[in-house]
Amino acid sequence: MTDHRPHMRTAFVAVLLLCPATPAIAQIPIVSPYGPGGDSALRVQVTPRDAEVFVDGVPVGFVDQFDGFFQRLHLPSGPHEIEIYREGYRSVRQKLYLTPGATLRVRYDMEALEAGDVPDARPVERLPAPLPGGEGGPLDGFGSIVVRVQPADAEVLIDGEVWESVAPGSGLVVEVPAGRHRVEVRRDGMPTWERTVDVRPGEAVTLNVSLDTEE
Repeated sequence: MTDHRPHMRTAFVAVLLLCPATPAIAQIPIVSPYGPGGDSALRVQVTPRDAEVFVDGVPVGFVDQFDGFFQRLHLPSGPHEIEIYREGYRSVRQKLYLTPGATLRVRYDMEALEAGDVPDARPVERLPAPLPGGEGGPLDGFGSIVVRVQPADAEVLIDGEVWESVAPGSGLVVEVPAGRHRVEVRRDGMPTWERTVDVRPGEAVTLNVSLDTEE
C-alpha cells in the first residue's frame, strides 16, 4: 500500500540474511520523517557500528552511516530522544535538545549482555519524551561553542577533532559538555589560531576568528 503521509521519505537499509550459503543483501524500506534538510545534526560515534539508530522511536539507519568525518544525522532543531539498539547489548538512550545550526556528538561503547541478562526490547515508535523543565531546552551539563571564521574554508578543531558546519559557509555551532575545551583554526599558508575556552552549562562561547589578522 502506498504511503501518502506528507514530509516522509523512504531510505533503504541493507540487512544481512544469514544462511549456510553465501550471505545475501535484502533492501528493506524504512519510512523516516527526517529528511536531509534538518537544521541541526548529530555525529553518532557508538560501538558496535552496526547498531540501529532510532530518533523519537523512528528507525533512521545504522551507526556507521553517521559516524564518519563527513557523515551526520541531520535533524530538525528541538527536543529529541536518541536510542541505539543492537541485539545482545544494552540499549543506549539519551534525551537532548538541538539548537538551530548545532552539531552534537553522541559517543558511547555499548555494554554486551551477559548470560542470564534480560535483553532490551527493540524501540517502538512514540512521541518525543519531554525534557526536564517541561518546556525543552539545552541538555543539562552542556553548553555551546560558536566559531565564525575568516577565511570560511579554514578548518576548525575542537579538542583535536575536526568539525564541519551543518550549513556550509555559515558559523559553526557545536554543543559540548560543560568544562574546558581546546579550539584550533587552521589553513594552509596561514598561522594556526589556538584558544582554550571554559564553557558553562546552558551558555554559548562565541569566537570570531580571522587568520589573516592578529588580535
